[in-house]
Amino acid sequence: MPVLQNEKREPPITGSMLEGLLTYDPDTGIFTAVKTRGRHRAGKRAGSKGGEGYIIIKINRRNYRAHQLAWVWMFGEWPRMDIGHINRDRSDNRIANLRLAITSPSSC
Repeated sequence: MPVLQNEKREPPITGSMLEGLLTYDPDTGIFTAVKTRGRHRAGKRAGSKGGEGYIIIKINRRNYRAHQLAWVWMFGEWPRMDIGHINRDRSDNRIANLRLAITSPSSC
């Protein structure tokens, strides 16, 4: 049976909240800023690569992994399981490269 994460937590951000801040291209996996906010300029690529190789996007002083935001953007809901990168490239957030991942209890 898959291990569910964030089972009791409310989703931190919704698709409608994202639409006012970012655009997402499912073919490239790239998020782009809609508006200029601080030093982040409208039309520029959003996020940066974090220490573990994931693209991290800061929204309202909270860090989000881009692959999770891509899932919310495409499916309208926060993923209830981990999301895996099919090609194992943690910075490749094309929707075709993302899947729900089943984690075993020994990997927790």
